[in-house]
Amino acid sequence: MAIVTEVSSSAWGDFCHSRPNTPIFQTPEMYAVYIKTTGLAPSAVFELTDGEMTGCLLSVRQVWAANRVASLFARSLILSGPIGDGTTQRTLLRHHQLRANHASIFSEIRPFLPDEALKAAAVSCGFRWEPHLNYLLDLSQGEQVLWDSMSKSRRKNIRSAERAGLHLRLVDGNESVLRLSELVQSTYARAGLPPPDRTLFQAAHEVLGSSGRWIAVLAEHGGRPVAGRAVLVSDGFMHDWYAGSTDHGREVHADEWLVWELLKQGVADSFRTFDFGGAGSVGEYGPGEFKRRFGGRSVSPGRMIMVHRPVEYLIARTIWKALNRVRRR
Repeated sequence: MAIVTEVSSSAWGDFCHSRPNTPIFQTPEMYAVYIKTTGLAPSAVFELTDGEMTGCLLSVRQVWAANRVASLFARSLILSGPIGDGTTQRTLLRHHQLRANHASIFSEIRPFLPDEALKAAAVSCGFRWEPHLNYLLDLSQGEQVLWDSMSKSRRKNIRSAERAGLHLRLVDGNESVLRLSELVQSTYARAGLPPPDRTLFQAAHEVLGSSGRWIAVLAEHGGRPVAGRAVLVSDGFMHDWYAGSTDHGREVHADEWLVWELLKQGVADSFRTFDFGGAGSVGEYGPGEFKRRFGGRSVSPGRMIMVHRPVEYLIARTIWKALNRVRRR
């Protein structure tokens, strides 16, 4: 058994295809998206047994701003990984820890489905499990069942959006990618959160668009974009990725309408599941309530955290809590 940090994209891709439920977040295509994005630094590690790949772990180091101070508070995210059996996951996580100790203040594993084997592997390596909800919508039920499963207020808002005359526009070029990124960035700024760099959306469009693994749409009202949403595609799954809207977009319920339009597309294209991408803890997360009202199945995949540099982590947490208090005033 050997641990390596470089393999060919074709070998990596073949390994992912050999495991039908491998999420897009652990693929070479996602590595290519990250490497093109300002502020993100992907890192991959692989397990080989007798020359054959038996596991992979893709992480991404995230820096909030382009300065020396911000780089001291970088974090590492592992989305829906590592891939492999329990022993392989432990081996890859330990290797990740050795590298992240010097590069990030903490690492966080974010599965979108409950995974007891991954949880056990992570905890055995020193990660701390924390509760975190997600909502999954079964698209195989069809449009009518999905519609009937929504809350009454959600259906009312979608009907209101339809009466307002919203227009659906596919994000299919540089100009529309820019409009989407502006909507997401303004929404994050309004919430006091560090926004993703616009190059993330351009990279996703360039790398994933032609293969259909990125679907992004805009809601336009009066000829202007008022909301946008992007999803990533795995085998049978649509993963809710980023969303943003203007004040006017929220007034005309463009966010709810866009989700409904994507759900209908998912049904038409025979996807099995719409993954809302996380919903926080019970009762504490506004976007979680937004997602709950679509009537999906609640699951608790949790998140797993390992702190590499406790002093910097404590400083970052203190600053974050202070900013949250200011935002709530």
